Amino acid sequence: MKRSVKTQHLKVFLIVLILINLLLWLILTKQKPIVVGNKIEVAEISAILNSNDQDYRRKEARILAERVGPDKALELLKNSALPFTGDSHLLVHEVGYVIYQRYGKDALLHCKDDFNFGCYHGVIITAASSNKEGLKYIKEMVDRCRGNWTKFAQCAHAVGHGLEAMWDYDLPKSLADCDKLFEGEVSYKNAVIHCHDGVFMENLFGLHDSGVRTSYQRKWLSDSDIYFPCDAVAEKYQQGCWYNQASRIYQMKDGNINMTATACETLKNTDNKRWCFNNLARQITSSTNNNIDKVFELCGETGSSRKADCAIDTAVQYYAQGGRMKAIQICKNPVGSFQNDCFKQIAPMIAVDTIISKSEKESLCGEIGDYKSECLIGVEKQARVN
Repeated sequence: MKRSVKTQHLKVFLIVLILINLLLWLILTKQKPIVVGNKIEVAEISAILNSNDQDYRRKEARILAERVGPDKALELLKNSALPFTGDSHLLVHEVGYVIYQRYGKDALLHCKDDFNFGCYHGVIITAASSNKEGLKYIKEMVDRCRGNWTKFAQCAHAVGHGLEAMWDYDLPKSLADCDKLFEGEVSYKNAVIHCHDGVFMENLFGLHDSGVRTSYQRKWLSDSDIYFPCDAVAEKYQQGCWYNQASRIYQMKDGNINMTATACETLKNTDNKRWCFNNLARQITSSTNNNIDKVFELCGETGSSRKADCAIDTAVQYYAQGGRMKAIQICKNPVGSFQNDCFKQIAPMIAVDTIISKSEKESLCGEIGDYKSECLIGVEKQARVN
């Protein structure tokens, strides 16, 4: 009986101790808890998950980062139920904004690779659009991304966003600055294209204001020419432009996938056509709302001859945005040669993945059928490089 009483006292003591520690943590971080059943949730995370208003969600993400600190905010967002989509990527831009405000030129050292490098994008976009020290400052920041091709490419892409914002949507000037920064790049030769891509994406979506609708005269958007500005820029900018133009066409066609696909199909240049369809797949990825059952349905709207390629491109987009197993699940469709064609694209992505561990990569390789051996070889090779 005495032992039972002591056990009860010990349990009460442990519960009290846990509650005291939780209370202290809440006080120290000024946490605002929401209790759902026995689970404590973070107010801003709950607000983000329960709203469809992207401006409001981005505002909440920034409030979270400012309140608990950006490092903790990144951890909370990663471990939340937030889907790995383009919209979630944009939320992490907000954390990058706060990181830059706190750490300046050292900000990138505090970023994590999750959500398709959203933190890096937020840092560099903020640095470029708010810093008037010029290209030298931006280059010094981007140099901290060296050592990994994927990371450097994402940083170059973010620079494109930042330049376009810094120069008040002067597209030619921003593209020219991309050339100054990256055309001479030896180690990462395609970095300049990623910078161009960022410029055109910023020109289209105007993301740099982080939810504050600043009004600029947008000279490089047209409401009548579905191929503008791609039909008005030099050849070396075509890839960066067409990587984004399908999204513009999709807007102008009121979200009609079939009409957007027809506009891409009409292009005579085969490279431009391929890049246009690749961008359409990225748009479709967002439209699935993290439900992979919609992938083949929506890709079917691109036409029967394009459906399989669209689904493969969508699987690639899912993987790039962090939905690794969802990408593999898309690829497991057994129709014809689709599965092997899809896994062929995913295998090298697993090998160079900078976010997950070697053992996690090996586990994913075990899921991709005939490409398992090739995938494992790539993982081993990458491990030796790192």
